[in-house]
Amino acid sequence: MELKALKTLLQKHVEYVSTEKDHVTSEADVRRSLVLPLFTMLGYNTSSSSEVKTEYPIDMGKNKQDEADLVIMRDGKPCIVVECKKGNINDPAHRRQLKGYFQNLTDSKFGVLTNGIKYQFYTDKDQANVMEDEPFFEFDVMTMQDDEVDILRKFNRGIFDLGAVADIAREQRCTAGIKSRLLAEMENPSDEFVRCVAQDFITTFRGPSAPEQTKKQLEQLQASIRKAFEMVIKDKMPKKAAHSAASTPASPTVAEDATTEAEVECYHAIQTVLAMKAVCEPNRLFLLPRKNHVVICLDDNQRKPIARLYLREEKKIIEVYDDSKKPCPHDYKGIKDVFACMQTIVESVEIYDGKRQPRPESTPPVNGREEAECADNPPPSAP
Repeated sequence: MELKALKTLLQKHVEYVSTEKDHVTSEADVRRSLVLPLFTMLGYNTSSSSEVKTEYPIDMGKNKQDEADLVIMRDGKPCIVVECKKGNINDPAHRRQLKGYFQNLTDSKFGVLTNGIKYQFYTDKDQANVMEDEPFFEFDVMTMQDDEVDILRKFNRGIFDLGAVADIAREQRCTAGIKSRLLAEMENPSDEFVRCVAQDFITTFRGPSAPEQTKKQLEQLQASIRKAFEMVIKDKMPKKAAHSAASTPASPTVAEDATTEAEVECYHAIQTVLAMKAVCEPNRLFLLPRKNHVVICLDDNQRKPIARLYLREEKKIIEVYDDSKKPCPHDYKGIKDVFACMQTIVESVEIYDGKRQPRPESTPPVNGREEAECADNPPPSAP
């Protein structure tokens, strides 16, 4: 199947899922109404028990039997085992359940955990039939990007090749590992990374005759590398954001004439870091201008604010939301203050996406302000 053809089918599937998802009340509904139509799109005959089996019996050992929600067969043997869940799929218990199925179906090559909207694809790595704890590929049918559609296409029945998909899994794992390392180095460059990256610039901080870097020189280089990362983000993100907006004309995320340069810079920085951390795609963030501030929210939903920027007064403030959804103001003196708040922003997005549970409200409102008040009003002016 060509990429363009699959994208067209997925667009129709998104329309279908949008209307059907509110009527799903059980795991059986998820499988029947949301998951099987996707595999039908991928060329599988879901009405044929030789290709697709539901409630597939599995011998779990110790005289225990269980049933997988869905199994895709290949040459008469289980190849892809699918576990369907209603609601949040990030519960570790769900992954352990799928892992047990994967281990006991010794011919299985891939495991899929899904709620019919979000899909996580797993495989084994170091040991056969021992499923990895992290998915090598995941997507949301409502917000799929072209590169994700292209990977999904590799699971099409007509072109499905175990070796090719295994190569993709290895590449995805490698990319994720490199991304994780780069993010760690971006936030706190290690001595090894500093020496590697800044080798050509070391003499700037020490004379050519000095044999080794001192601790102070390494700290200076670390600061330079952190600043260089920030500059790369600042330089690259506007281009990426413009490209993203051009590819999704229905999502005009920035009203440039109603925002300041500093507000847009912060917005782009948050987009970039969330994308680099694989938390969410840039086009899911919207910048909403207000009279004296801007709101950055998720999915164009004002009930999902992740930050408010009060940068138009002498006293500049960034307001983010902690894991109990309470606003937390921070002084803003430059783009580095955005990076200092990123972990809190990441957690906010994960809470909205159901990947993290909010902390029960047990603390008084920040600065004595009620949540309803801070939804519409800026923080009090600093003395």
